[in-house]
Amino acid sequence: MKAVGVVEATCEEIFELVMSMDRTRFEWDCSFHEGSLVEEVDGHTTVLYHRLQLDWFPMLVWPRDLCYVRYWRRNDDGSYGMQLSFLLMFCAYDYGVC
Repeated sequence: MKAVGVVEATCEEIFELVMSMDRTRFEWDCSFHEGSLVEEVDGHTTVLYHRLQLDWFPMLVWPRDLCYVRYWRRNDDGSYGMQLSFLLMFCAYDYGVC
């Protein structure tokens, strides 16, 4: 899947939006139901918990929870780089579908 678009915002504004794990994330990430910080490893690395939305594309994505490490850095030109590494992906039994 690929998408291209123009966002009229500063790098810092976009970075803050992408880094957020509160309910405002659903405004741009339709798979997001809830999320939280599990552990902050250092100033650039965090472990996060992410629960997917129940009714988001049910033919291809089943309800599940994700646990992943997010690493970010700020480049010399002012842009940001981010890397996600998944630790666990598990079906949530409280959804009643497992």
